[in-house]
Amino acid sequence: MAVHPDRADHAGKLAAGTAVKVRSIDLGPKLASAPQRLVLHPTQPSLDNGPVQRRVRRAFVATGQSVLSTSQIVEWTHPRPGTDRHHARRSVRRVCERYCVRVGRSDSGSGRPILWRLRHSGENEAK
Repeated sequence: MAVHPDRADHAGKLAAGTAVKVRSIDLGPKLASAPQRLVLHPTQPSLDNGPVQRRVRRAFVATGQSVLSTSQIVEWTHPRPGTDRHHARRSVRRVCERYCVRVGRSDSGSGRPILWRLRHSGENEAK
């Protein structure tokens, strides 16, 4: 088994008969010159796993309703009073554009909030 070049200085400290496995990866022309530590990391590690993204999905699951308004989702994503509601509403709407489908507009409420339904995995995400 080969010892990784970055770990060559630690090779003497490894237990006898122990070595580090190295996978051979076709990096392509763009990443061939990139440092190895950058190549092995995912390009978007937090994709679909941001705090607002998780809380939007949680709002639909926790309430058990299939349709929620923007205001109802904001209450779940930003529960603390005194937060910047304009920023909160903007971030919720951006996440809902990606993960939800617009169902319509509410008949009541300040500014007639948008009604959202969580998009199922089989639905087309492109808009």
